[in-house]
Amino acid sequence: MQTAFFENVRLAWRAERSDAIDRLRTSRAEVEIAVRGLSESQLTYKPTPDTWSVAEIIEHMLRVEGGIQSLFRRLHEARRARLMRI
Repeated sequence: MQTAFFENVRLAWRAERSDAIDRLRTSRAEVEIAVRGLSESQLTYKPTPDTWSVAEIIEHMLRVEGGIQSLFRRLHEARRARLMRI
């Protein structure tokens, strides 16, 4: 009984993780399409000094995405270690 429970947890985690990774890939592709063809001046344009340019926003998104991927790796490793102890 307990083994089936943990198998269900593992499968649910895998599905959620897969969905999140797919969403990250999709959003990255959408951003690439949206900025394709923009010139350097368009990418770096800031309407006011206290706003971000398109390039700064993309850099921020990439940093956040890297943090999310790192979090997923750590969560996966922690869950795997816990399941190995059972």
